[in-house]
Amino acid sequence: MRVNEVETTRDERKPEICFVAPNLTPLLFTKKGANIAGGAEFRQRILARALIRQGFRVCLVTLDRGERLTESAEGIRVFYSHSPEGGWPVIRFIHPRLTSWWRALRQADADIYFQSTAGFLTLVVGCFCRWHGRRFLYSAAHDLDFQPRQLWRIFQRRAGWRDRLLYQWGVRLAHAIVAQHQGQVSDCMKWYKREPVEIPNCYDWPGGEPAKSDGVVLWVSTIRKWKRPELFLELARQLPHLRFRMIGGPGDSSELPLFETIRAEASRIPNLAFVGFVPVDEVERHFDEARVFVNTSDFEGFPNTFLQSWARRIPTVSFIAPCFRDGNQGIGVICRDLGEMKTALIELCENDRRWAAEGIKVREQFLKFHSVKAAVDSYTHLFDQLMQFQRT
Repeated sequence: MRVNEVETTRDERKPEICFVAPNLTPLLFTKKGANIAGGAEFRQRILARALIRQGFRVCLVTLDRGERLTESAEGIRVFYSHSPEGGWPVIRFIHPRLTSWWRALRQADADIYFQSTAGFLTLVVGCFCRWHGRRFLYSAAHDLDFQPRQLWRIFQRRAGWRDRLLYQWGVRLAHAIVAQHQGQVSDCMKWYKREPVEIPNCYDWPGGEPAKSDGVVLWVSTIRKWKRPELFLELARQLPHLRFRMIGGPGDSSELPLFETIRAEASRIPNLAFVGFVPVDEVERHFDEARVFVNTSDFEGFPNTFLQSWARRIPTVSFIAPCFRDGNQGIGVICRDLGEMKTALIELCENDRRWAAEGIKVREQFLKFHSVKAAVDSYTHLFDQLMQFQRT
């Protein structure tokens, strides 16, 4: 009945939103031991739950990881494509991958398809929506999404050149594009001649105590080469009087050697506790025990870990400076090199007045731009525009 539902009936209700996210089910089903906790998935889970609270119907198209559940605890209908390792080499890109994604998108039969992270799926969703008269919303997950000359840094695995091209074709098919901050807006307009809607990431803080004055220096991320985890180890070596804590698992099998190297080196640093992978919901308690958060990445999108820190008045120290709508690029302590980062950590850990002032500043930033309500209001307005465009 759903597939044959007439368009007039669709017009009488809120649109159904379909998240196309290969790795979202471990977060939705809170699977113990699941080793996936990406930033894009974390953001999509928050948004999906918030939209449901606002009366939207939400579904998900995802990889088949063996759960085979038709609905999550939140009431999200789930449709599966292929298993992560399914199919024979060479031909499996066509079948079962392309064919199963297309089938699952068709089964979902949603009004708006929401896809994030650069990859071949961007083109698949774009073509599906154009073919079936549905709306396609692409949401940037990384600054490099809109920097064609740097995209190779995302697509470094085998057949990365193919997926890079498919993504670039696909993003041009989107009916609307969402950027996380003003820098991404500028890059998208420059390289893709499209003006995206800026909707900052949001975070639904579970509440609790603010930053601890006796807390640790915290690092939380997936351990990948461009995250530069070795720099955090070096900071711990150079500041033996401070307590450091490192959380993160390998990005995929190709990153496993790096993960093992970092873990081995961390075990030899007395003031560094290497925790490894921690499920998303269990990471919160580690933020509750932090005084300062450190990000050592060479480039990012907009780290959700910043929001987890800022909500708690935890100062952040990093090499990246997202551009916000009001032109403010001074949120968090921005460093040019490891020496500056070391100096910043000493000051924030030994000067309580500076630490408290920086905590107040980042908390104000969080409340101003990153509430769940603000994000849902922005997306609701964008959904209305997409559906009005469809009806005209």
